Amino acid sequence: MNIPTITAKYCDYGHTEPPYAMTTHIHLYWELVYYRFGTGTSTVDGISYNYLPDTYVIIPAGTPHSEKAGSDTRLYIYGFEVGQWDYRFPNMLFFDRNGRALKEIEAIWDEYSQNKPFMQQKMSNHFQNLFIETLRMCTKSESLLDDKLNMLVNYIDNYATTAIDFHSLANSMAYSYDYLRHYFKQKTGLSMKQYAMQKRIDAVKQLLVTDMSIGEIADACGFYSTAHLTNAFTAQTGMSPTAYRKKQSSSFKTPGTILVDDENQS
Repeated sequence: MNIPTITAKYCDYGHTEPPYAMTTHIHLYWELVYYRFGTGTSTVDGISYNYLPDTYVIIPAGTPHSEKAGSDTRLYIYGFEVGQWDYRFPNMLFFDRNGRALKEIEAIWDEYSQNKPFMQQKMSNHFQNLFIETLRMCTKSESLLDDKLNMLVNYIDNYATTAIDFHSLANSMAYSYDYLRHYFKQKTGLSMKQYAMQKRIDAVKQLLVTDMSIGEIADACGFYSTAHLTNAFTAQTGMSPTAYRKKQSSSFKTPGTILVDDENQS
C-alpha cells in the first residue's frame, strides 16, 4: 500500500478542562488529535470514545466529530491534507502503546515551532511515518486473536501496573463492558481482571531479582500495600514474594574452578 503525500495545514498544542465541550463540526482537511494527558470523550462520525493519555483519533476530511473534556487535558491538534488515497483508517481510538506515534507527533511539532528550512518536507515525512505506525496497528494479526482483542490485550500489557478502568476502556472501543468481558473470557479463558493481575505479577517477578524492597515493588506495581502484594502473589504462584526471591537467588551458582589442560601447561 502506497502512503500518500501529506501536507500540514495547521498545528496546535492545546489545553482543555471541564466544562469544555466542542459541538459537532467538520473540517475541510484531515485532523489528528493526540491526547497527551487527561481524559474525556471524543465522538467521531457518531461513535464515542473515552480517550485516555497517549491515545489518538484520525478524522478524515468532512467527517463530523465533537469532543468533551472529562479532566484537565493536553492535546496535539494537527490538520493536514492527504493526497489521493483509497484507504480509510477504521473509526477507532488508537493506543500509542510503544510511544512511536508520539515520537513522530513531537517531531512534527518541533519542525513547526522552529520553522526550519524544508519544514513542510520534513513534516510530511513524519506524517508518513505516523501513518505507517497507525497502519501497523490496523493490520490484522496472524494470531487467533482478532484486531480489537489484540488492541485490548496490548493495552492491558502496557498498563497492567496501573488501576485500569475497564468500563471506560470498553466504552472507548464502542462496546458495552458486559459484552467485552464475556468476549475476552471466551477468547482467552481469563477475565480481563485476571489477565491484568497475571501481567502485574509478571512485573513483580522481574523486580524481585533486583534490590528493591517488597514495599517498593508493591508501590511500583500498583498494589495498595505489601500485604496486598503478598496475598495476590501467593495466590498466583503458590509462594510468597520473599520465598520466590530466595528461590531465584539460590539458582545463581558460584562459578566452578576452571580446569587447566595439563597438556597445554608449559
